[in-house]
Amino acid sequence: MAEKLRAVGGQRRFAVSRDLYDIHRLAGSGVRAEDVVLMLEGKSRARDVDLGGLSVQCLQGRRDEFREDWKRQLAYLVQTDHGTRFEDAWCTVVKIVAQIASLLGSLNE
Repeated sequence: MAEKLRAVGGQRRFAVSRDLYDIHRLAGSGVRAEDVVLMLEGKSRARDVDLGGLSVQCLQGRRDEFREDWKRQLAYLVQTDHGTRFEDAWCTVVKIVAQIASLLGSLNE
């Protein structure tokens, strides 16, 4: 999940809806933001990647980009996956990003 969060946080130049789907599925399987935050911070420091883009505000600014990629690249694949919809995945990712941003902020205080 740490790698997927880095990707949606701006590491990738283009929005890739597969990252949203993967975060949504990982969160649904019990992976928690609290368990990911230390790994994410360490990976980012080791690779000199700024986590500034990992915020709800930055993510919201890319919503349309992710939705369009979902329609083009993913919608036809997840039809049989219990109906995973963009809105469901999006809400999960926004929630996780908010949690991660809050946890990172408390670690840096």
